[in-house]
Amino acid sequence: MGKLSQDVCRIIKVQDAAVFEALGIYAQIIFMTAGLVLLTYMTLKTEKPAVYWLMLSIALIGTLASRNVLYVFYLISALLLIFLCWHFFDNYAKRKHAKTLFVALAFLFLLIRDIQFVLSLDYEIFYVLGRLAELTAYVLLAINFYLVRRR
Repeated sequence: MGKLSQDVCRIIKVQDAAVFEALGIYAQIIFMTAGLVLLTYMTLKTEKPAVYWLMLSIALIGTLASRNVLYVFYLISALLLIFLCWHFFDNYAKRKHAKTLFVALAFLFLLIRDIQFVLSLDYEIFYVLGRLAELTAYVLLAINFYLVRRR
């Protein structure tokens, strides 16, 4: 651990920075799951908030109660991303707009990211590939946002 990390931990009276790492991981899991569930809920075009809360509860309880939190998180998010990819590629097949394709590809790259991260738990190179896939997804979403706002 670096000197800066030790100084920060000493100032806020934390013995180990691993506590912050764990809090960050769990916060990412909670927010990412909530976001993917929200996107899935919106694609279902239902007006019942109970459906959202049910989906979110099942996803979070299933993830946080498991022994392998990261594996279950990536599995659940991959299932949601598979549904979202299918929805957006189907939407692209019907409309043939470039903006729709960018969104579909972005979700495909997020799905690839999830697969890469599961592999990265054993092989570090897959972590880098997962981050590159994630960057590609967000760049595609930014391009789509620009194209939508330009109109």
